[in-house]
Amino acid sequence: MENVFCIGGQVSGDSFIGRKSLLVKFRDTFSKNTKVTKAIIGLTRIGKTSFVRQVFKDFPKENLIINEDLNEWSTYEEMWQDILIQIEAYLQKYASQNEFTDEILENIALIEKGNLIWVKFNRTIKNIFESLNEAKIRTILILDEFDNAQKIFSEGTKHFELLRTLLSDSKYNISAITISRRNLHTIEGTTYMSSTFHGILDPVYFKGFNNEDFEEYYNIFKNNNVCLSDEQKKQIQYYAGNLPFLLSILGHYILECAKYGDEIVISKIFENKCNAINDYYRDCIKHLERDQDINKILPFVTGPNLNVTQNDRDEMINLGYLKIDNGEYLALSHHFMILVSKLITNDTWSNLINLEKYIKNIIHSELLTLVKNLKLKGKDLKEIELNLLKKTDGISDKDISRYDSFIFNNYKTLKVKSDYVDVMSLKDCIKIMNQSYHVFKKFFDNELQVEVISQLDKCGEARNPIAHGHEEYLSEASRIMVNTYCDNYLKVFYRTARKLNSTKDKGYINLIINASCP
Repeated sequence: MENVFCIGGQVSGDSFIGRKSLLVKFRDTFSKNTKVTKAIIGLTRIGKTSFVRQVFKDFPKENLIINEDLNEWSTYEEMWQDILIQIEAYLQKYASQNEFTDEILENIALIEKGNLIWVKFNRTIKNIFESLNEAKIRTILILDEFDNAQKIFSEGTKHFELLRTLLSDSKYNISAITISRRNLHTIEGTTYMSSTFHGILDPVYFKGFNNEDFEEYYNIFKNNNVCLSDEQKKQIQYYAGNLPFLLSILGHYILECAKYGDEIVISKIFENKCNAINDYYRDCIKHLERDQDINKILPFVTGPNLNVTQNDRDEMINLGYLKIDNGEYLALSHHFMILVSKLITNDTWSNLINLEKYIKNIIHSELLTLVKNLKLKGKDLKEIELNLLKKTDGISDKDISRYDSFIFNNYKTLKVKSDYVDVMSLKDCIKIMNQSYHVFKKFFDNELQVEVISQLDKCGEARNPIAHGHEEYLSEASRIMVNTYCDNYLKVFYRTARKLNSTKDKGYINLIINASCP
């Protein structure tokens, strides 16, 4: 029994499963049209690269096919150097020597010498592709891992504009495919403010298997004398959704069980052999967090979907994170949603409490330093805190009166002496920091005030009397957002403590490190 289901890496031959109709359409489009530009967009490991390789497998040699993986290069110049190496190799192997090819090789040699100013570099690249067109050589440029363009195209506009000109001007006659996880306009936005490049490529949103693909997938089991029940198929899709990579992992181990005569129990196969599926889902969560898209997807599947727009929904569907399953919204798979819920509900309140504790430690630290430096004789910490509260915008006399009651009750009931910072809310602590951010910015690694306060405000809103102890008052999106911010700033505080360890600010060091900051 040959196991055609591969785990990891690009697939080809019998291991390339599904996408057959789309494959025929793409081969036909690129064969019959002289100029085609496509942007293939979809989840990580959804099979984009394998698909493109299949499209151009055994393509006529009259086509110069250039494959570039942007993850392999650290600079724009390195990318172009590799492109030129592939052009040179093609000319030496397939092209007849003529005035056009001679000119191309001369221009390649000019760039290989290096140290060209941008104007000369730009013009030389254009001359090379213009000569290729005049030599009746059709160029197909494949730019894989295009998400890394934000690093490679480090000088922004001029780097994008050169590529835009090459792909849009008919005198270069370049067909192209970009392969990325994110939309091109999003990638552009991380590099420069203008948004012109993405408009010249036709987006193709690469999603999971459709019914035709699933039929081919399940036929593989039939051809290997493995009869799967409808219930087993439901279980496979419960764990893997319609994602080819995950379906291939389960398929591989199902055939392994059949090969050795073991009972095929999908849940046991998943639990014992498919850690890679959970690893993949965790990577998806990281991508959603890093792209700031987590709040766009969770409300649709955990409800309610307030504050999420129709555009947000459409974007998540296009990117492959969200689909409609039996009239309901589903993110990737049923198992993924359970995994997300477990990951984001575990420590929301402990994270908020820890964040509040360290912020109060920071404020105490600065106030104690103030008392020491100014030698404020006859004034205790509580008196200084009271003065600070009165001068802070957004903290009213009513708030101060409430804190007085807390302090009194703490001593009366628990015999515990408290000061204002001990009993004040996280939201009021953040107000103090906002008003005197020039004092506190060192604790936040000098991050921008507007960014820090905005994120802390979200945590302050979650740490409120109604939601406290009742996580159902927080949406799943709010929980994961709060956990992310808390985790980030606890790590920032720890890094700051390490930096200040070489200074004289030992008060803060003791408050943070001795408190076991993670």
